[in-house]
Amino acid sequence: MAAVEQTKRLAEEWLAGMSLELEPSKTRISHTLHEHDGNKVGFDFLGFEVRQFTTGKTHSGKSPRGELLGYSTIVKPSKEAQGRHQAAIKQIVDAHKAAPQAALITRLNPVIRGWANYRPANAAKIFNKADHLSYLKLRRWAKRRHIPTNPGGG
Repeated sequence: MAAVEQTKRLAEEWLAGMSLELEPSKTRISHTLHEHDGNKVGFDFLGFEVRQFTTGKTHSGKSPRGELLGYSTIVKPSKEAQGRHQAAIKQIVDAHKAAPQAALITRLNPVIRGWANYRPANAAKIFNKADHLSYLKLRRWAKRRHIPTNPGGG
């Protein structure tokens, strides 16, 4: 852990030369496999959660020399990023309650495509969930637009 602390100090000195600094409230030292000093395991960086999980020999990562490491590194979208994406879709669908279907599709496509472009390899479950939640929002929108609320007329 001393090497990590030393690296942090070196980074602070290097940033100071450019009149920049690490934000103490946003900077923490964390282990990606085991809990360290009460910090949660892994870290979030640019909307992704990076963690390691212990594994058996058949799923273990390997060192550059081919030795089994006993863990596998998983990178997936963070909970906050998932929430932001769903909130963006909800906002677009809510803003297009009376809009034609083509307008809604035009607005949704870049948001969904942008989210899918940053898909890490280990996020199939997360993307399936996001797909399902988007489907539910769109189904609700379609029912509201196209199914009469009082079919009997009375």
